[in-house]
Amino acid sequence: MIIKLKNKNIALLLCLILLCITSCLNITSDIKNWIEIENIEDINGKYHFLSDDGVKIYLPDTFKKYTSSEYLKLLDSLATKKSYAFESRAVETLRDLDGNFYIYFDEAFGITYTINTLPYFPFSKRDASQLLGIIRMNNEKITKKEDIKFTKITAKYTGNKKQQIFRSIYKVDYPDTDLSLFSTAYIISSNGKTVMIKLSSIYDINFDPFIQKMIL
Repeated sequence: MIIKLKNKNIALLLCLILLCITSCLNITSDIKNWIEIENIEDINGKYHFLSDDGVKIYLPDTFKKYTSSEYLKLLDSLATKKSYAFESRAVETLRDLDGNFYIYFDEAFGITYTINTLPYFPFSKRDASQLLGIIRMNNEKITKKEDIKFTKITAKYTGNKKQQIFRSIYKVDYPDTDLSLFSTAYIISSNGKTVMIKLSSIYDINFDPFIQKMIL
């Protein structure tokens, strides 16, 4: 049962990794950018093979892979001291999970994509509902400590005996900086494998077409 959360409390991690890299944004004027794509047939990108896990992820061409140390160095050069401390803790926590951790960054749009490969666990719609409740409680804990506001945009579960997908999207507001981010999380179990994906951006992105092309 997923709510036992053997993997160091996955629900908390879904809330922690709010990686607000916005100072390096170089927004293009090209109307036909990947952010606006909604049809899986229209997307362009390339596969990245996570050889240690036998997983293929599909990302836009603008994403580049970083090691944890490279990414933290990038964070240090872009973020404020306060946000760096918060964000680096999140990265380090994800890195310490059972399984492997990968980071990709889109410099053109300032978007961060992380993926954890976790010990396999199938989960039900009821499990996902309870998980959402834990996410909400952890958001409330963070709000009490930090000047951050969370607003749920959507949370959805789809699944059967062979595959389960949980997706949540939260808008994250930082009142002291007038900054708003969108934090998207996926937990996917299929073919005896489980992955957790996090996407952080100032845009409300429909990343589902790229998720559909992923091969577990």
